[in-house]
This record gives sequence, structure tokens and C-alpha cells, in this order.
Amino acid sequence: MDRKKTKASIIKIPAPEQVSTLDKFTIDIEPISSLNLMERASHIFCDWLTLKLPDKTEAIIFLCGPGNNGGDGLASARIMAEKNYKTEVLFVGDPIKTSPDCGTNIEKFQELYPENFNVLKNPDRLREINENHIVVDSILGNGLTRPLEGRLKKIAETANDLPNTVVAIDIPTGLFASKHSDGVSMHADWTLSLEFPKLAYLMPENKDRVGNWDYRSIGLLKEGIDKIECPHYFLTETYIDSLLTPREKFSHKGNYGKIQLVAGQLGFSGAAALTALGCMRSGAGLSWLHTPKSCISPAQSIIPESICIPDPETSHISDIPLLPGIDTIACGPGIGKNPVTASALKKMLENVHSNQNLILDADALNIIAENNWLTSIPPNTIITPHPGEFERLFGIGENDFETLEIQRSASVEYKLNILFKGAYSRVSTPKGEVFFNPTGNPGMATAGSGDVLTGVIAGMSGRGLKPTNAAIAGMYLHGLAGDLAAEKLGQNGLIARDIANHLPFALKVFEK
Repeated sequence: MDRKKTKASIIKIPAPEQVSTLDKFTIDIEPISSLNLMERASHIFCDWLTLKLPDKTEAIIFLCGPGNNGGDGLASARIMAEKNYKTEVLFVGDPIKTSPDCGTNIEKFQELYPENFNVLKNPDRLREINENHIVVDSILGNGLTRPLEGRLKKIAETANDLPNTVVAIDIPTGLFASKHSDGVSMHADWTLSLEFPKLAYLMPENKDRVGNWDYRSIGLLKEGIDKIECPHYFLTETYIDSLLTPREKFSHKGNYGKIQLVAGQLGFSGAAALTALGCMRSGAGLSWLHTPKSCISPAQSIIPESICIPDPETSHISDIPLLPGIDTIACGPGIGKNPVTASALKKMLENVHSNQNLILDADALNIIAENNWLTSIPPNTIITPHPGEFERLFGIGENDFETLEIQRSASVEYKLNILFKGAYSRVSTPKGEVFFNPTGNPGMATAGSGDVLTGVIAGMSGRGLKPTNAAIAGMYLHGLAGDLAAEKLGQNGLIARDIANHLPFALKVFEK
């Protein structure tokens, strides 16, 4: 019996002003008052926080500002007190000058727990907090438009000196949600983003500001979310499920791809083998591994399921004849930069048919960068650079947000699917969309991991996915396989073969 597909869902990453518009849409259409929406969001935050803090013996100190983020904190302080946690509010600002909903929540908290509400008059008062107490940051929220200054800056600097665990509601105070922050911000150990992830959380430059993070829906209306237009998306399991099709009962190996892999040079037979292993472990039907003669025996001993085609040369690739009937070509892992190999690559780029999907990685990208051959890459090609390879191809920004925009613009200009590898790997598309990956772990930072990824993407392409979807699905499954391998083996000591060998288990997740 064929399994039924779940409805595809993907998480948008909207800008702050779009979130504000969506809040208003939900308030008007649900309908719900802004105060009750704040209460709902606070209950969701507290349910999440309770899971993090099962021990109720230590106090929770809420730093609350005068806006709606502060209102979230005040409502949460009251709710946590009702759950029998010890809570205290240190209010930052004038409790008379607040947003209406924040003011209402001040009144509610003071009515029930007047002795636990205090105004933070001196930032040094923070140094008196017991180091075992949890600090919740709800001073400023998603709508911040300028860096912290004066007293607020001093509060953030003082809080960052404390040994306490800091939890941020929605966003750490001082951090911009969707652009570079070069000023001071609170440094959270945990952040719960409300409804959507923030673009800032996906940038390496903010790892110490955001800490570990998660997101929870607060019930903003789907009709409003569907109307939001934004280029950034966070992948989900259900979205990947929508891309993958089950294997048909009456099918054969030719139905699952005819893939040509070009990889390896003398001393780099492992790159060739790992690319082929990733390809076959991702469900490909047939693969032909074009590799130098010196790599044939090692590669076949590791992955005999892939047909090996020896290059005329022993040590390097000298020619890349495109095999008849091939639907996908993946080229680059371990091929080196020999001038003869470069000439063979250029010829291949000129001869790829429009109905063949092309994936370029590693030395193929380095050759292209050194020879300024970007415009020779066929449209809709998938390229998979790590940060160094990306910089050689396109340059690099002064910060992570600039680099992201360089990537997005390059995808549009050159009509490429660019997979930028790293934590929260991302695929940018010729349409200017960017898809961020939630799977993967630091244990995958190991030699050969990228070769396996190239093979997985080739396998996805061979199974019939269009280039953008092949890159997205391959990226997700590669990360998921790494997570499953780390769950079993631990992150330390993980090797590329572990990732490849856990691909069947990653695919099994979608065989429901």
C-alpha cells in the first residue's frame, strides 16, 4: 500500500516589520486582543521554560523592559510564580511609561506579588543576583532599530559578566533580528523565538549572543503567514517528505538514476569512493565512477556497487567523456588542479546537455575560480562550496549577513543553486530564495564529509528531483544521517563513512 504524503510545510523567516503586521492581522481576524495574544505567547514560553527547569528550588529573575517584550516577561513571571517557581521582576525603565499591555501586566504582577517587583535603578544591582538563579531577558524585543546606548548598554554589559544562565524571550536584548549587529547585546544561553526563527540566529557571528535556540508557534494565523513574502526559509521534516517519492513496486534500477561521478586523483581515492558511497546509499539506481587508474582498486574495494571507469591517466583526470543516457553528473571531489584536468573540466562544462543535472564541488570549484569560468557553468547547476571555496568564487562580505546577500545575488546572476556549507548550511536558488538546514552537527566537520554530500545530492537528482530540490533534500538528509551517526557513535571520532552508512536510516525516517 502506498503511503500518503503529509502536507508540505516550511517555516518562513520574516523581517521584524512583517511579524508586527502579522500580529495585527491575527488580532483583527481571529479575533483576539493584543493582551490575550501576549498571554498566549507567555504561556507557550513558560511551558518551554518549565521543561528546561524541572528544579523549582532556584529563583528566576526576569529583566523586563517597558515595551511588549517586557510585557511578555511580566506575564511569564506571573505564570511561573503560579507554577510555584520563585520569581522576581527587575524592571528596566519607568513603570509609568510603558506600552499599554506591558502596563497591564505590571498591575497584574504587583497585585499578586508586590514584594517581588522592583525597579532596576543601578545596573550594578545585577551583581547581587545569586549565581545559581536563572536570568530571563525580556528588556527589548524584535523591533529594535538601533544599537544599545547609555544605561541599557551598561545593563547588557553587566549581565554578560555574570555567571548566571540567561534565557531570552524571543530575542536577546540588543540583537538585530535580520541584519548585522556590531553593538553590545545580551548573551543568552538559551533563546526561545516566538512563532518564527530569526535570521540572526543562523549566522555564525551571533552564536555567543543567541546560545542554543528553539522556536514555538504562538498561534499567529496561517492565512496571514501565507501572505508574507520573504526570501528566507527554515526547512522542516514534512517539507522534505513532500519532495521524496516512495519507490514503486514495478520499478528497476534504471528508474532511480543513471549518474556519472567524476572524482579522485593519486592519493585521493577516498574522495572518489566516498562520493560513490554517498550516491548509492542515498538510493541511486546506477552510478559510474570516472576516476584515475590509481583510484580504481581502492574505490572498488569500498563501493563495488558503483561501476568504475578508469581514466586514461594513472594519477589524474585527463578526459571527461559524457556517458550516453546519463541524467546526472557530479564532478570535483579530490580531482586536483592539474592543467590537464582543468582542460577536461572546461570541455565537460561546454558539453553538458540541458536535460542533464550538474553538481560541482571541491577542486572543480577551485579550477573555475582560478580561471574565471563562472559564466561557463550551465544554468541550474548545483555548486557546493565551503566558505573558502565560496570566497574564491564570489568574494566574502564584511559580516555574515553581507556574505549571505552575496550568495543570494550570485545565485540570481549566474542562475545557480549554491549550497553554502557549514552550521545551518543553506541553499540559494536562481529565484533568490534561501533555504536553511536544521540538521547536522559539529562532528560532521571531518575530511570526506563534503564528498559524501556531493554523492547524496547526485543520488537525489538521479531519483528525479529537480536541481533545487535535489540540493535541498540532499543537504537535509546528509545532515540527518550525521545526526543519527552522532547519536549512536558520538560526535568525536565521527568519520565520513559513518555519515554515508547512516543514510539508509535517514531515508527510513520518510518510509512511514
